[in-house]
Amino acid sequence: MRRLVGKSYRSVARRAMLEVLRSGLAVSPRSMPTHELEAVSLVVTDPLDRAPLLDERRANIFATIAETVWVLAGRDDIAFMEYFLSRIRDYSDDGNRLGGAYGPRLRYWRGQDQLGAARATLISDRESRRAVVSLFDPAVDGCQARRDIPCNNWLQFLVRNERLDLLVVSRSMDVFWGSVIDVHLWTVVQELMAGWLGVNVGVYEHFVGSLHLYDSYAERAQQVVAARPVKGLSRGVPWVIRFDEVGDAMTRLCEWAITARRTVSPAPFETGEMLLRNISLMLLAHVHIKNGRWQEASGLLAEVQDRPWKRLGSEFLSRQRRRGAIS
Repeated sequence: MRRLVGKSYRSVARRAMLEVLRSGLAVSPRSMPTHELEAVSLVVTDPLDRAPLLDERRANIFATIAETVWVLAGRDDIAFMEYFLSRIRDYSDDGNRLGGAYGPRLRYWRGQDQLGAARATLISDRESRRAVVSLFDPAVDGCQARRDIPCNNWLQFLVRNERLDLLVVSRSMDVFWGSVIDVHLWTVVQELMAGWLGVNVGVYEHFVGSLHLYDSYAERAQQVVAARPVKGLSRGVPWVIRFDEVGDAMTRLCEWAITARRTVSPAPFETGEMLLRNISLMLLAHVHIKNGRWQEASGLLAEVQDRPWKRLGSEFLSRQRRRGAIS
């Protein structure tokens, strides 16, 4: 088993892409040419340094933030996420919902809030080994006719030396595309859980059965590996919100965002919380970018206090402006 260790997500992602490019085995699941490494563990020693600051990757930070909010709200609706990820409907069985969405599995698993249950376990027994979340459902996910089967299958929270470690197991991870949202989402969950337990954030370790890179993105992955690492930016605004408020807050953000995208002059999200304000500024800036209102988007991004988000959002805005000028 390969164990790739780095301080930040970006350092681990660069190394993982390099390893796949160098040593990946050529395979073609579902007739898609791919290079793959089996049994790889990605270890991020500072999970708060999660932003996908990889210049050549050109990450859509707005989609990453939106998907994190969507999952924490316990949602699986296509209507919310399609605005950010236009191809998501291709993975829906009924055109309305995503069958493998993590939100309902995390927050409403057959009536059980698994996130809440893990928290309760660690409150009652600080060093318990039983704070586990299951995301793979054999009753439905064994059906290969389904368009979306969860890649992330299992989480375990462990408190050791007053630090919360998070272990994640996945059957599959696309190192170029999927690793961005996977690591962002679960390290946010790790940070939230640490806050609810009153401990520090420990190590994030993500074991992947098939770590792969689609051949169509090999050239871009090579550009990521060859590019000079981004320095000077690290952690963003802390994900601090009470456990009994997180579901409602994320739901309100989703509903507000849906309304904002349908309105000519959308109203700001009303909140006194720094985290929620920064999320709402990013989501509203994205609405303006989608509608070609460059100055409005730029003004909102200037107010964002999360420095990695501001940089990634501004780079996304610049790319869209260039495309608009060309077209």
